Amino acid sequence: MVSAAPLDEDDPTSVGPYDLVGRLGDGGMGSVYLARRRPEPGGGGGPGPLVALKVIRADLARIPEFRERFLREARSAQRVARFCTAEVIDVSTVGRRPYLVTEFIDGPTLFAAVRERGALPPAELERLAVAVASALTAIHAAGIIHRDLKPGNILLSASGARVIDFGISRALDATVTLTRGSIGTPGFMAPEQALGRPVTAAADVYAWGAVVLFAASGRPPFDGDSTPVVLRRVVEDEPDLAAVHEALRPLVARVMSKVPEERPAADELLLALHRLAAAPAAVPSSDEATVVDAAARPASSQPVATPVPLAPTPPPSAALPPAVTRPTGRGRGDAAAPSWPTPPQPSVGWPEAAVDTRADTHLAGGWGPSDPVPPPGGAGQRTGGDERGREPSRRRRRLLLAMSMAVVVAVAFVVAVVLIRPERHDGESGAGASRNGPVPSVADLPAQVGQVHALAFAGESGSDLLATGGDDGRIRLWDTSDVTAPKQLAEVAEGSASQFAMVQSLVFSPDGRLLASGAFSSSIRLWDVSDPTRPREVSCGPVEAGIGPVRSLAFTDDGEALVAGGFSGARVWDVAAPACPAPTGPLLSDGGPVALVGDLLVTGGEKPALWDVANPAEAGQLAELPVDGDVEAVALSRDARTLVLSVGGADAVEIWDVSDPRAPARRAVVSGGATDLAFTGSNYGVTFAAASTESPHVLLWRVSELGPPVPLGRYLAGDGQGVAALVVARDSTVATGETRIGADGEMAGVVRLWTAF
Repeated sequence: MVSAAPLDEDDPTSVGPYDLVGRLGDGGMGSVYLARRRPEPGGGGGPGPLVALKVIRADLARIPEFRERFLREARSAQRVARFCTAEVIDVSTVGRRPYLVTEFIDGPTLFAAVRERGALPPAELERLAVAVASALTAIHAAGIIHRDLKPGNILLSASGARVIDFGISRALDATVTLTRGSIGTPGFMAPEQALGRPVTAAADVYAWGAVVLFAASGRPPFDGDSTPVVLRRVVEDEPDLAAVHEALRPLVARVMSKVPEERPAADELLLALHRLAAAPAAVPSSDEATVVDAAARPASSQPVATPVPLAPTPPPSAALPPAVTRPTGRGRGDAAAPSWPTPPQPSVGWPEAAVDTRADTHLAGGWGPSDPVPPPGGAGQRTGGDERGREPSRRRRRLLLAMSMAVVVAVAFVVAVVLIRPERHDGESGAGASRNGPVPSVADLPAQVGQVHALAFAGESGSDLLATGGDDGRIRLWDTSDVTAPKQLAEVAEGSASQFAMVQSLVFSPDGRLLASGAFSSSIRLWDVSDPTRPREVSCGPVEAGIGPVRSLAFTDDGEALVAGGFSGARVWDVAAPACPAPTGPLLSDGGPVALVGDLLVTGGEKPALWDVANPAEAGQLAELPVDGDVEAVALSRDARTLVLSVGGADAVEIWDVSDPRAPARRAVVSGGATDLAFTGSNYGVTFAAASTESPHVLLWRVSELGPPVPLGRYLAGDGQGVAALVVARDSTVATGETRIGADGEMAGVVRLWTAF
C-alpha cells in the first residue's frame, strides 16, 4: 500500500510534466516525491503510473558541473538491467529544478524494516543477499558504481529487494570532492572510501557485506559516538560476523576484506551465492573463495557475467566484449577451447572484471573485479606454484576425465570451470543489440549425443558453411547462409565408433576447400569440402599426430601448413599435398591450445609462447609469456596485435599487447577464466567473447588501448549446463556448443547461432 506524506506548503506541486502527489522523503541530493506523469494534451487517457521523482537541492542545481555530471550519470543509469533495481525512467536538467524519475517501489527500506522488526530470518536474509548481488551485477555491468549502497537504499517490495539511488552518487561525489569530502554512509563505507581513496566497484561489494551483516544482526557493522570514530573503526577493526549464518560467513568475510583486491566482483559474488544455494554443505574457505567466486559458475542456466538475477536470475560477468579490428594481410586465428579448472568453490559465475595491476590497469565496474576490482587470489594475486603443485594441472585433469569417460563408453562432461564475467559497456548504439541484457540465439541445430567440442566457420567474408563435431564422432556440415534457418548438408564419421574418435577440433583452410579435424585419439584427418554436400577424406587415413588429443588446429595463410595443438604438444604439419600430411620440425610446446594469425603463432600450455612461422618448417620462438598456470584457451585478434589467454592456475583471463611479438606486454588481468575465447568483428572495435563449461552464457568484452577491457552490457544467453565450444565468423555470426542434461541424465550437445550483440 502506497504511503507518502502530504506535500508541505513549500513543496512544488508539479515538476516538468509530472504532478506531485506526496512526499516520500529527503536525501543527500534532494527531496523525493510520489508523482504521476500528466497525460499529453489531447492525447486521451488518464495520468501515468506512480513514480518516484527526486528533485535536486537548489545549492547543487546552481553548479553547472554538477548538472552536467548528473545528467551524464543518470543517462548511464538508464542502461542498467531492471531486475532487482528501480528502473530509471526519466531525467532532466532543463530549468531551475533538475530531477530524476525512477520506478516507484512500494515497500519499506531495509533500514526501516529492521528497525521495526529486527534482524531478518535466514530465508529472508538469503533472498536479500541474492537480490542485492544481482542488482550490483546489473549496475556494474552498465559501467556504474553505486558508491552509497546502504539499508536506506534498498527497498523491500512484494517482488523482492530492489536497489535504488544508483548511478547518481558519482555526480555528487565529484562535487563534494572539491571540499575533500566523500560520498557514502560511514557505517557502510569501504575502508578505501573512508580514507578518501579512489572508489571502485569493490567498494560496492564491501557494502553488500555490510548490508548483509546489518540485516543479519540488526545493527550496523561499525558504530560509534561520532563519524570520525565510525570511520576509524571501518578502517582498523574487523566486523563481528557471529550473527551471519556459518554457510554464508566466509563469503561475507571475504567481501569485507580491508583490501579491495581481495574482494570478488559482483558477478562472482552472485555465482558464489548460487553455488551456496545449490550445495550449502560445500562452503569454501575464504581463501578458496578468492577467485573461486569469480570462476565458478552455477551449473545451471543462470548467467554469470551479465546481470541475470539468481533469485531474480543472475547474470555473469565476461567476460567480455567481442569484435576485432580487421586484419591487414594476416590470416585468421581460432582460439582453442580450453577447460576451466575446478575453481575453489564459489567462484563467481562471472566475476566482475577484476584486473591485475600488473598491467597498471584495473577494470572499473566490470569483470572479475568489475569496476576496478582485482580478483582475489585470482588475476591480481596469483596463488603461484605451490597451489599448482597440490593438484594435477587442469589440462591433465581434463585428460584423465576424458579418458575415463571414453573407457566407460559414456560421454563425460569435462568440468572446465571458467568464467569471465561480463560487465558493463558504455553506451553502444544500434538496434536491440545496444541494450544491456541477454541476447537470444537466432537458431538451434538438432541435439546430438554428448558434448559439442568443435566448431568452425568457412570463408573469409561470411559464415555460409559451418562444421560441427563432438563426442559422437560425427562431423556435420551446415549451410548457414540463412542463419535463422540452417540446413544440414552432409555428415561423416571422424573414424571408428570408438569413444576415442570424439571430434575435438575443426578448422577450414583459408580458401574454404579443405577441412581439418582433430580427434581424441590424437589423429588428424583432412577432408575435401569443395562440394560441402559430398565431403570426402583426402588424407591417407587418420594421421597420428603424436600430441595426444588434438584440441585445436590452425591453417597458415597459404593453406599449405597446419598447426595442431594437443594435450602433450604442438606441431606444424606440411599439408601442401593433403593426401600425405607430414610433420615438420620438433614439438613447439608442452601442450595446449594454439592460435595463428599471419606469421604469428601462439601456443598455450604450461609455457605459453609466441612463434614466427613465416617458414613453418623452421618455426622460431619469439618470446615466452610468463603466467601462473596452464594456459587453457587462447585467442589472437585478427590484426595480430592483441592476445587473450585464459590462465587456469590463476583462474584469470589476461590481455596482452603483442604488436611487438618479441616484447609482449601484459595489458590487463581479469579474474575468472574461460573454457573458450574468440575475437569477433562487431561495431564496437576490438572485442572478444568468452565461454565456459560452467555457464550457458557467452560474455562479450571490448578491448581498449587506453585501459582494461570493458565488458559489454549484453551476453549471449543460453539455457543449458555450459558452453564447451565457441567460434565467431568474419561477419560476427557466433556459434556455440551448449551442453544439456536430459531428464534421463544423458548428456546432449546443441549448437546455437547468434547474429547480434
